[in-house]
Amino acid sequence: MTLIFKKGDLFESHDEAIVNTVNCVGVMGKGIALQYKNLFPENYVEYKKQCSLNSVVPGKMFVYEYKTEDLFSKGKPKFIINFPTKDHWRAKSRVEYVEKGLDDLIFVIKEKNIKSISMPAIGCGNGGLDWSNVKEIVSEKLASLDNVIIHVYEPKDYFEPEYLGQDNIWTVPRAILVRLFGQLQESFGGRITHLSMQKIVYFLQEFGVDYKVSFSESDFGPYSEELKMHFMTLNLKKYLKGFDEQREQGKTRSIEISAHSFAEAGEFLDSSEEYKTSVELIEKIENLIAGFESPLGMELISTVHLCAKKIQSDDVNSIYECIEKWSPKKLERFSFSNIEIATQRLHKLGCI
Repeated sequence: MTLIFKKGDLFESHDEAIVNTVNCVGVMGKGIALQYKNLFPENYVEYKKQCSLNSVVPGKMFVYEYKTEDLFSKGKPKFIINFPTKDHWRAKSRVEYVEKGLDDLIFVIKEKNIKSISMPAIGCGNGGLDWSNVKEIVSEKLASLDNVIIHVYEPKDYFEPEYLGQDNIWTVPRAILVRLFGQLQESFGGRITHLSMQKIVYFLQEFGVDYKVSFSESDFGPYSEELKMHFMTLNLKKYLKGFDEQREQGKTRSIEISAHSFAEAGEFLDSSEEYKTSVELIEKIENLIAGFESPLGMELISTVHLCAKKIQSDDVNSIYECIEKWSPKKLERFSFSNIEIATQRLHKLGCI
């Protein structure tokens, strides 16, 4: 067993399972529980249903499993393990519930053959328990496990002062993304639509920044369902504004970068060993999409790129045929001349 106590964003974990601390009355109203509700709505619906049946009780894990064929499973952990630490949402967490719950968590890990799992500081934060005490219990209880990696995300205020100056949300790929969004924001009219954000990440990943997502051919160009989780995390952290699930029907989801996140991303990159590479990459993207800064323009240039890559050719006629096979409706939006201009831009910058 490998037990790792760390700082960072639990929702950036790529572990097989993640733990969500809950009450027994079906409320996820604040703190990390609210983030789980927003990021994993399918889990919340089932959890609330089980609470209404009095099936969620202290000392017993409620496990939600994303099936491999599940439409909503892509980009998400296989298991959401709901860990009751209190009876009612108004109450404080109880140490005995944590202890009993850890025993059942061990059983679940063995039963499901889980090999990697991430968990928060259970019962702490809004739960009110002292992390120094809970940490000791967690260490003792989980020591009996074999062949599993456990990441425990400690409370922010638990760390030594020298760590507090650096917000642990930042990674080089994320900082590049936020910085680029911020620099492009004005040319997109002050706000960038979700679909345009998708295309920007598509090109960043094509140019070597690994966001660990895959893109497929959608009606509006390359699209990744997995990116939604990343954008939601940034929105919840208030590093961007406007990207949430609640919007009027028919209204385009769009975002703007907050001033403090733009500044912090810049500071992070300035001190990074990859500073020069990141600056060159941002400049390359800006040059590539200059004149294409609109949802339609971004769809055009990304569609042309994906087709050129797919057929391994920069021949305009071949790319035109590829787009026609992809979706004939696209040719109602893009003329041969449009496709030719986008192809020339991509070729000029060495992208195809």
